Amino acid sequence: MRRFKYLVLAAVFFGLAFLVVTHWPSPYVDASRQTTEVRQDTPTEHPVAPHVTVPPTAAPPVASAPSTSGHLLADDKYPDPQLTPGHVDPNMTEAQVCIPGYAQKDRIVTESIRQRVFDAYGIPQSERGKKWEIDHFVPVVLGGDSPNDGSVPITANLWPQPYFEHPGAYEKDTVEKYLRDQVCKKHTMTLQQAQEAIKGDWWAIYLEWQKLPHRHRPKQTTAPTP
Repeated sequence: MRRFKYLVLAAVFFGLAFLVVTHWPSPYVDASRQTTEVRQDTPTEHPVAPHVTVPPTAAPPVASAPSTSGHLLADDKYPDPQLTPGHVDPNMTEAQVCIPGYAQKDRIVTESIRQRVFDAYGIPQSERGKKWEIDHFVPVVLGGDSPNDGSVPITANLWPQPYFEHPGAYEKDTVEKYLRDQVCKKHTMTLQQAQEAIKGDWWAIYLEWQKLPHRHRPKQTTAPTP
């Protein structure tokens, strides 16, 4: 009987021991669990897209080709030197060009002459609208001449100038007034010097005009609108 009790006690003891061993928290299990939890809490790294260089937006194409003649502007802002060298009246004097209003009649360009100038410059009929001004390269107020008697080609001092472009007719008209003032009012230029200046590069003269104090500038021409 006593032996049986010992066996029962031994069985209970080993049973309790088994329960303690199998259910007691193990530091190794905790460490593994903590590691797993840390890994789960760590934010997942997303793959980084490769850097792609975006090319800059291309600049709009420039309509005018660069100058090949040494001018500050593109060549199409000036007349063709072979067609329109800038003919002047060799008999014109400073006293004559400085008479107020003398050039009004001589500045008139008839429709017939206008079409002949377009023909010489090869401008199609479909483009011969109001966007062109038949310009006296050397202005009449500075002795420019465009005789219609056949002594010189009709384009010797006439050319089709884009009217609504800038720089264009607006700025050139301002230069013409400025140079006439230098000849007739300021007396800082001879008539011939003014003629050569505008034939050289009228845009360079305009840039110089812009640097002048406002009180020394002639009144600027009204800008044309389409």
